Amino acid sequence: MAKSESNSKSPLEDVFVVDNDVHIEEPPGLMAKYFEPPYDDAVRRYEKSYRYRDTPGYMPGMKLGDIFRNSPASKHAKRPDLTNGENTERELKKYHVDIGVLFGENALKIPILQSVEYANAFASAYNDYLIDRFLDQSDALIGAIAVAPHDPHAAAEEIDRVANEKQMKAIFLPIGGLDRTYGHSTYRPIWEAATEHSLPIAFHSVGVDFPEFPFNMHKLPYLTRHTLAHELSLVVNCMHIVNEGIPVLYPELKFVFLEAGLSWMPMTAYRLDREYMQHREQAPLLEKRPSEYIDEFYIGTHPIEVPENPSELAVLLEQVNGEETAVFATDIPHHDWDDAGAIQSMPISKEAKENIWGLNAKKLYSI
Repeated sequence: MAKSESNSKSPLEDVFVVDNDVHIEEPPGLMAKYFEPPYDDAVRRYEKSYRYRDTPGYMPGMKLGDIFRNSPASKHAKRPDLTNGENTERELKKYHVDIGVLFGENALKIPILQSVEYANAFASAYNDYLIDRFLDQSDALIGAIAVAPHDPHAAAEEIDRVANEKQMKAIFLPIGGLDRTYGHSTYRPIWEAATEHSLPIAFHSVGVDFPEFPFNMHKLPYLTRHTLAHELSLVVNCMHIVNEGIPVLYPELKFVFLEAGLSWMPMTAYRLDREYMQHREQAPLLEKRPSEYIDEFYIGTHPIEVPENPSELAVLLEQVNGEETAVFATDIPHHDWDDAGAIQSMPISKEAKENIWGLNAKKLYSI
């Protein structure tokens, strides 16, 4: 993607930039043709009643009214149409992004679907939609294979089905409303398929109201729920996969954790180290401290923390091994997306910024 021209020079114009969290939309009217019967007709019926990320039956369970009614961004910005590759590349070009890593909106909530068959069908339809309407239209976009965690064997088959698509560069594991967190042994077919195809795992958090921990916070105000749900869902899954020795069993597997900022990761590493020192028998597969495995995990910058003293961000980056593992993420087109200034203002070296803006993602996704 060529850098766009502008009167005021952006810090991103002369560097390689990968946006690691771009959200495309999957309205049922466009998705229906990618479903096999009988789901195609069922999905098509939701077209007229579709509400962004909250259509009972199609993809239920999200309450967004309180977000967008109260968001300052909602008063000034119109959501861009990210339903095809051409539009999405054009939108990213405005911000000097060379490569966008795509994640679905509705696909974030696959785990809360009650029907295993429908969850599998949704994941397959999403992947075909992603390839046809986005990846085949633009070389500036890469995809992550969505799978339904309900049935890990079917998930592995879905990975095998589309892993050879040249712009599929990761496996997208949604976290919202999981019945079992990802350290459980039932997910091993997914790790095996990911290893076979040399694809990293992208854990993507989302805020939902759901009876499974840590999403059973429906009695708390939105500010508290949204703050906790994203971070806690990554904390518990990160801890669980380390506790169960997944990085030991699958040493070639790479992991990236998205949409909870940076500060949750050092807390996770420090606390897990302390517990491990006292209860090593609980994690017999580990060959070193938990923090040493966590240091190798990649982490998305969005939503970047905003301390009054910017130098605190440099300390935070050092705590998460960020110069080697942090990857720039905007979360476009959501109301709270981050721009390049989030990284540019950090008191870190030019080389560290270039790593975060794109070079770390280049390693992660083998771009």
